[in-house]
Amino acid sequence: MRTLNILFFIGVILFSVSCKEEAPTGTLEINFKTTYNGQTLPMFENQATGMTDPTTIIFKRLEFFLSDLQFKNGDMISDVEYINLTNTTSAATAAEGVTISIDKLKTGSYAGLQMGFGLPDALNATTPSDYASDSPLGVNANYWASWNSYILSKIEGSIVKADNNTSGFLYHSGVDGMLQTRSFDKTIEIVDGQTTRITFEIKAEDLFFKTGSEIDLITNVMTHSGEVGSAKYNLAKQSLTNLADATKIQ
Repeated sequence: MRTLNILFFIGVILFSVSCKEEAPTGTLEINFKTTYNGQTLPMFENQATGMTDPTTIIFKRLEFFLSDLQFKNGDMISDVEYINLTNTTSAATAAEGVTISIDKLKTGSYAGLQMGFGLPDALNATTPSDYASDSPLGVNANYWASWNSYILSKIEGSIVKADNNTSGFLYHSGVDGMLQTRSFDKTIEIVDGQTTRITFEIKAEDLFFKTGSEIDLITNVMTHSGEVGSAKYNLAKQSLTNLADATKIQ
């Protein structure tokens, strides 16, 4: 009888441990799409600005780091992700957008999430050699050795000016002090064994033309960041700020 009792209690303990290991979790898919004036935006396609100068804009690259993704209650979703919309070059791929998937999230109802556009200074102080090659932070192409910094965002393209001449633009943000944290309100239900999907729209017209945060695509056409407080630094930070502000949850 004593042996049976011992076996019974061992069974109870194993069952309890098993239950703890199988806590209910679900998956969250986060989708990003780019639009221009409410329409799907494929890269490398002409878009009328509705302005006198420039008359046309073409987006050719849009990439950026996201960091400290978490629900508004503080539960962590992901430390860092990299969003690359550069290959959304057709109507179909632009409509599909880019999706990241995070699994094993605790089930429950959440009031929204917050995330950083760019990287906190502590992460920016690391280098790709600190990470595995499959980590977003392990990609050498996203790191600036000369600045000891990751390239936090890349926005590139070209414009057609009023004189019909074409010129390019390139805004790469980097170095410390540029992180832009934004909070988004939306009820998000994480259900056991199921996948929940949310979508963000990046309003590309707001990257340059939103009143109060315009970027002069004719005069200030390029920046690779620079020393803190310099004109190049301020322009790069403005491009990342505009990107964060142009991102809306649907």
